[in-house]
Amino acid sequence: MTATEATNSLLALKRTIFSPTVPVPILEDFIVIWLDSNINTSDECLETQVRLRSIINYLKVFDNTNECLLYLSSIKNEKIFLIVSGALGEIVVPLLQNSPQILSIFIFCENKEKHEQWSRSYSNIHGIFTKLSALLNDLEQDALLHKVDMTPMSVFNVNATEASVRDLKVENASFMWFQLLIDILLRLPQSVNAKKDLLDESRVYYRNNEKELEKVDEFEEYYESTNAIFWYTRDCFLFRLLNKALRTQDIDIIFKFRFFITDLYQQLKELHSTYIQSLSTDKVVVYRGQGMTREELEKIEKNVGGLISMNSFISTTLDKKAASVFAGPNRTDMEAVLFEVEISNIKSHKPFADIKKFSNMEDEEEILISIGSVYRILSVEQTADLWYVKLLMNDKEDMALKELIQYYKDDIGEETTLITLGDYLLDLGEFTKAERYYTLLLKELPLTEHPDIEQIYNNIGVIYCNKCDYENALKYHHMTLELRLKYLSDDDSSLILTYANIGSVYHMKKDYLRALEYHQKAISIWLQSIEELNHPTLASLYNNIAEVYRELENYNEALSYFYKTLYINLICLPLNHPDLSTNHNNIGLIYKQQNNYLLAAEHFEKALQIQLISLPDNHPSFLSIYNNIAQLYNEQCLYTRAIDNFEKAYKCQVNIIPFDQHNLAEIHNNVAFCYEQMDNYQMAFENYQSALNIYIPLNDYLSMSMIYNNMGTLYTKQKELDKAFEFYRKSLQLLEVLPDTDLHVEMVKNAIKKIKPEDIFRQEPNSKSNVGTTSNSAINRQSRGRDNRCRTTAQRRRRWCACW
Repeated sequence: MTATEATNSLLALKRTIFSPTVPVPILEDFIVIWLDSNINTSDECLETQVRLRSIINYLKVFDNTNECLLYLSSIKNEKIFLIVSGALGEIVVPLLQNSPQILSIFIFCENKEKHEQWSRSYSNIHGIFTKLSALLNDLEQDALLHKVDMTPMSVFNVNATEASVRDLKVENASFMWFQLLIDILLRLPQSVNAKKDLLDESRVYYRNNEKELEKVDEFEEYYESTNAIFWYTRDCFLFRLLNKALRTQDIDIIFKFRFFITDLYQQLKELHSTYIQSLSTDKVVVYRGQGMTREELEKIEKNVGGLISMNSFISTTLDKKAASVFAGPNRTDMEAVLFEVEISNIKSHKPFADIKKFSNMEDEEEILISIGSVYRILSVEQTADLWYVKLLMNDKEDMALKELIQYYKDDIGEETTLITLGDYLLDLGEFTKAERYYTLLLKELPLTEHPDIEQIYNNIGVIYCNKCDYENALKYHHMTLELRLKYLSDDDSSLILTYANIGSVYHMKKDYLRALEYHQKAISIWLQSIEELNHPTLASLYNNIAEVYRELENYNEALSYFYKTLYINLICLPLNHPDLSTNHNNIGLIYKQQNNYLLAAEHFEKALQIQLISLPDNHPSFLSIYNNIAQLYNEQCLYTRAIDNFEKAYKCQVNIIPFDQHNLAEIHNNVAFCYEQMDNYQMAFENYQSALNIYIPLNDYLSMSMIYNNMGTLYTKQKELDKAFEFYRKSLQLLEVLPDTDLHVEMVKNAIKKIKPEDIFRQEPNSKSNVGTTSNSAINRQSRGRDNRCRTTAQRRRRWCACW
C-alpha cells in the first residue's frame, strides 16, 4: 500500500469513527474483535485497524469489557477472532472458553512472560504477541486455514430409522429448495444489471477498506467469463461474500452474485469435458482437509450410508498430504477431518475439473467440484491425528426426493425470469423477499406496457393476501383484471386464475357470497373451454369452492369438493407434494367439524408426514397442522397430547418472521385451558399470564378481558373466591371502553353472582358503567356436568382453538 493509499484509508476510517453509526450487515464468515482499554484514535492505532481490515473486513473495536461481552453474545452465524490486551484478557478469556463462536484469541501485550502463566489453561488462545507484525501474520494464516472449514453442506439419510427420520427429512427439504434455487439462477438470462448489482453490494460493504475496493475496481475493469475460476480462487471479496451467502442461504446476496455463479459453473462445465477425456480410467480420487465441529462430524458419523450435499463450489486436491495440512490439528473446538472422495461413472455427474492452469494458485493440484454435488458417505474412521471420511460421488439419490425436485424443475419451465425466482420465494413463504424482487422487476421494465407487468401485479396481490392486507390484494388483482380485459373477453380461459384470486380475497374478507360468485365463474370457464379434467388448476378451483362452503357451514358440499381436489392431485402430483398435505388437512378439518375424530386424525397425520418430507422446517404450514392436531386432541379431552402439539405450534410460530403475537397468545391460552382441565392450576395460571403479557402491549382489551375472566374461573375452581372476584372485576372494567357488549356483560355478572352474590350489587350499583364483555370461554363455565364436558370445552374454546 502506498503512502497516499494509506492516508486515504486513515481518512476514510476517521470519517467512519466520527460520523453517525450506520448499521453494516456482516456479509463475511469472520469478524475481528479488538478489545483494549488503551485504544484511541491516533494515526498509529487507526493504521492498525486498516491492516486488520485488509485481512478480515468486519472489525469491531472496544475499550469497554462489558460492551464487548454483550456484542460477543449477540453473534450467532459468524466466527470470531479476538485480539485482547493482556490485562483485559485475564478477565474475559475465562468467560469465553466455551463460546462456540470464538475461533482464536490473540493476546497483545508488553510483558509476554507475565501473561504466559495464566494463558496456559486456555486452549483457544492462539498465542501471546508483543509485536504487531507477528500477530497480523499469524491472524492472516489462521483466517486462511479456517475459511476452508466454513463449507456449507447438508447431511441426510435415505434409510434412517424412524427415530431419526424427522430431523433428516427436514434437511432433505432444505436440500431440495437449495437445488431448485441454484437451478433457477443457472437458467436466468443474463441481465445488464447483474454485474452492477454485485459491484454495488461489494462497494457498500467494503466502503472503508481501500485494499478490497481496489480489487472490486480491478474486477469491474478486467473481469470476463473466461476468468471466473481465477477470481473465485483468489483471496478476495468474491470468495468471501459468496461462500457466506451460500452457507447461510442468503437469497438476496446469492441473487446479486447470479451472473458470477453462472459464469463459474459454465467455465467449469467446459473444462470438465476436456478433463475427463484426458483420464485413463473412469474413476478419480481427490482429497479435502478441513476442520469441523464435533456436532457436524457426529451428524456425518451417524449417517454412514446416507448422502451429503456440498452447497458451494468445493476445492479438492490430488495430493493427500497437502489436504492433510488444511485439516490442521485436532483442537478442543474443532476436529481435523480428511475427506477422500471417489468420483466414479464420471460422465453422469455435475462438472469437476483440474483448474491448475486457470487458478490464482497455479502451484496447487486443485480439482474444483461444482456446486450442488451429492456424495454417499461410505465410512468414518478416527486415526491417531485426524478423522478419515470416505465419500462416493454418484447419482443414486433418494428417489422420492429426486422425483419431487424434477417436478419443480419441470414446473419452472424452459424460460426463467425474475418472476420465476419470485414464484420460488412465494413457495418458500418468503413473502417480503418475493415482493422486493417483483418491485425490482417493475423498476427494470420499460415504462410502456410490458407482458410481464400483469403477472407481477397478480403475484403482488397474492403476497398482500398472504400478509392479510386484503384491500391492497384486491387493488392489485383488479389491476391485473383491467389490463387483461383490454385484449380479452370476460369469459376467456386466461382469466380463470384472475377470477379465482379475486374470489379468494373476498373469501378472506368474509364476503362469502361474492367469493362464491367469482370462484364459480372461474370453474365455469374452465369446464366450458378446457377439456382436461385431471389438472392441478382444476383441483385448486374445486378447493376454493370447498373452502367457501366450509365457511357457510355446508360441510357435505365442502367435503365433496375437497375430495374432488384430492383425487385430481393424487393423479397429477408427486407422492409428497406440499399441496397434498393441504388437501388432507382440509378434509381433516371437515371431519373434525362433523365430530368424526377418527377420520380427522387420519388425514391430519397424512398432512403432517408430507410436510415433514417436503417443506423446510420454518415453513408456516407446520403452524397450522400442529394447531389443528392439538385442537383435535383437545376436543377429545386428550390434553397431554394436545399440549404437546400446541407447544410444537408455538415453536413454529416463533420461527416465522414476522411472527404473529396474537397467535402466540392464543397458543398460551389453549395450553392453559388444557392444564386447567388436568387440574394443574399452576401451569394453567402461568400460561394465562404469558398470554396476558403479550396482549397488554398490544392494547387488545377484548382479549385481555377474556384472559382475566379465565383466570377468575381458575381461582373459582380452587375456591379462592376473593382472587376470582378481582379478576372478574378487571375483566368488566376493561370492557367498558368497548361497544356492543351487553350480552357478555350479563354473563360475567352471572359468574360473579355465583361466587359473591352480595357484592355484585353492593360494589357495582351502576352495572352499565362498569361492565363489559367476555369471551365464549365464560359462557359455558357456569354449569356443566361431567357427561357434556368435552362438548362444552370445544364450544367455549372455539375462538381460541381456531383451525388455521
